[in-house]
Amino acid sequence: MNAVLLAGLTDTEAAAVEIMIGMTWRDQPCVTLARGLALGVPEQGVQARACHCCVVDLFGVGMRRHSPDHERRLLDFLQGRSAVLLVWGHGGGWLESELPLQAGQVVTFLTVPYTSAGLREALQRVMTARRASQSTAARRDDLDRRSDDVPAAAGSARSSGPAITRDTPVVPAWRRALKLADRLQADRGAFVEKAAATHVAASARPTAPPPANGSPGAQRSDDMGKAKLLRERAPLAHGPGVPVAPTNVRLPMQAAGLKAGAFELLLDAIPPLRQVAFMRFVAQALQGEDAKLLSIDSLALVMDPRGGWLAAGLPLSALLKMLHTPRLLESLKMQPLPVERIEETVREHLGGRFRRAQKPLDVITWELTSAALKDVKLEARGDLTLQLRRFPNFTLLQQVGPLDVQLAAICARMPQSIHDLMRALPRREQDILRFAALCVSSGLAVVIPAASSVRVPSPPRAGADAGVRQGFFKSLLDKLF
Repeated sequence: MNAVLLAGLTDTEAAAVEIMIGMTWRDQPCVTLARGLALGVPEQGVQARACHCCVVDLFGVGMRRHSPDHERRLLDFLQGRSAVLLVWGHGGGWLESELPLQAGQVVTFLTVPYTSAGLREALQRVMTARRASQSTAARRDDLDRRSDDVPAAAGSARSSGPAITRDTPVVPAWRRALKLADRLQADRGAFVEKAAATHVAASARPTAPPPANGSPGAQRSDDMGKAKLLRERAPLAHGPGVPVAPTNVRLPMQAAGLKAGAFELLLDAIPPLRQVAFMRFVAQALQGEDAKLLSIDSLALVMDPRGGWLAAGLPLSALLKMLHTPRLLESLKMQPLPVERIEETVREHLGGRFRRAQKPLDVITWELTSAALKDVKLEARGDLTLQLRRFPNFTLLQQVGPLDVQLAAICARMPQSIHDLMRALPRREQDILRFAALCVSSGLAVVIPAASSVRVPSPPRAGADAGVRQGFFKSLLDKLF
């Protein structure tokens, strides 16, 4: 299992480490073993034993100080896996100990308190060493297989008698396929390194000076060739740093936007939002993508969700004052506008002030929603997973804080549930729920329902017939062999 095991960490620290690993290594999920009150070694399940590396807080598992018994228990817990071990104070004797590690096993110590960059670098060293050991093992297995195949092939060519039987067991086809995949991956990495070295060597060669009577056309073509060569070399010029997940994240299939019921999912997860009059107005106004004319007395506003703008003859400060006027939203009339009548309606109500009156719809919605939720105590009754589809325009937003920027950076990299965010940032529940409401109502985020998230399968019931159903891989291997 390509996952990282977290053990001995507090709930808040484990949630923060999960977010950091998910943002850096997207294909590395985390399996967390909660810290017990007795600070003992937690019991490992099937998923925990399948993890390829560990992050262990030695204080959280009751091994703050080194001793022969603690060393034996730690090695039994790791089971030959590489790990980042968190030590406290001066290390408690762990830094001076020489652990009897297995072949390919790497252990890195990190002193508490540590930084995210320090933990990321330690994990990078552990994962790099693991990949190197896997490549070495794959090459060794390949050499062993070739040395076994050559005598057998020569013997079969010399004699036509009965087949030669070997005492060594036959390697299954699925295991040979896995070894072949590892070998191809290692060969591809070696090819990339060789190509990078070739490019660097080519760039270091002295080039002949251009002719003195060169034509301008030849000079331009030479410049274009140099620019193309620089573009080709650019990806190979980066050093082997820590991988960072790309910013353009593909949205999950079950992600829902405002048109697909995201606002209703938000209200189900945070029920106090249903009591806010402006949130009910947003739910009605943002249905569909058709333009709408909002009017009350002599005031008129034109909203186009598809174009992402709102045209109003009043500044934002006046709109905020109108928001707190009693029963104003209930008396606001809403009329749909066909596409061909948008320009005519805007010219009729706003005249030549349209360009000055046009404002980004997500910015206006963010500001008005933030003002409406200022004195509302929010409470989550369910979980909700957010994924930002675009970053908020913080240069135009007034009601924004440092935590909003941090949450936006986290949710833009990968989907995050509000439950995990509240675990990672305790005592900031109100700010997290407010951020979720602002992003969803502004159309900046899509929503993944909690029911569609991946869950750990429950163990089979007692007395159930285990022979009726088989796992996919077991049934596949039975058919092959």
